[in-house]
Amino acid sequence: MIEYIIAMFVFLYVYRGVRFFIIRRKDFSNEKILPGAEPFYHKRGKTGILFIHGFTSSCYDYIDLGNYLAKKGVSCKAVLLDGHGTSPEHLLTTTEKDWKKSVINAMNDLKKDVNKVVICGDSMGGSLALWYAANHKVDGVISIGTPIFVKKEKLYKAVFPILKLFKIYQKKWYHTLNLDPETVAKRVTYKHIPLKSVVDAGKIVKEAKRSLRKIKAPILIMQSTADWGVGEGSVDYIYRKAGSLVKKIVWVKDVYHVIMVDKRGKASFKHIYDFIRDL
Repeated sequence: MIEYIIAMFVFLYVYRGVRFFIIRRKDFSNEKILPGAEPFYHKRGKTGILFIHGFTSSCYDYIDLGNYLAKKGVSCKAVLLDGHGTSPEHLLTTTEKDWKKSVINAMNDLKKDVNKVVICGDSMGGSLALWYAANHKVDGVISIGTPIFVKKEKLYKAVFPILKLFKIYQKKWYHTLNLDPETVAKRVTYKHIPLKSVVDAGKIVKEAKRSLRKIKAPILIMQSTADWGVGEGSVDYIYRKAGSLVKKIVWVKDVYHVIMVDKRGKASFKHIYDFIRDL
């Protein structure tokens, strides 16, 4: 019996390795972007904001916020991180270094057209925003549902190494907090998560955490009171450790983790505009 179980685990491990090798050999240079996931740029005034979506997500999450701020005269650019908005297989072939390059290139383009820049990210995109603000000049930072601590972190740390040995992908599950079905259906995200990419996402989170004291620009920290994944202590940690002189926390009541896509969360758009206006 024990020999059978060991043989099964060995088979799964080898099978995973072969599949991973085949995927890594594919050419994704001409991979088509999924409808709705596309990056966008609303060129308006001389103050600009760069939006960075979360892990496995896409620019779709910022469409409504971008339209709102553009009407207020703010230039809005959304970057599609490398490997996102196409296929989980494509994401598997990228690393956190590729995602950083996506942010740097997009911000360089935005800076050509504006005098002031704000960087805004949600979830892992928030970690990338914090990392960028710690290492490059910006006039403001907006962190939305950015993880420093993760709920059930001990459980994930116990299970993840085992899953990663035998599986390439894990079907995504997340609490929608009664998010309406229409919104869930329209969001452009991957339904399966490449487990190898989770490791790269974790590297971004750790790097952002280490570099908080280097951030000097004003910072707005936002999070839902009912966030299913990001621990509430993340907000307090970012607030205490950020080197910014100007800091503000906004709790958004009972909305989804990605507050911008929740109809109830759109009341928070004014907080974001007020923060940009006051810079």
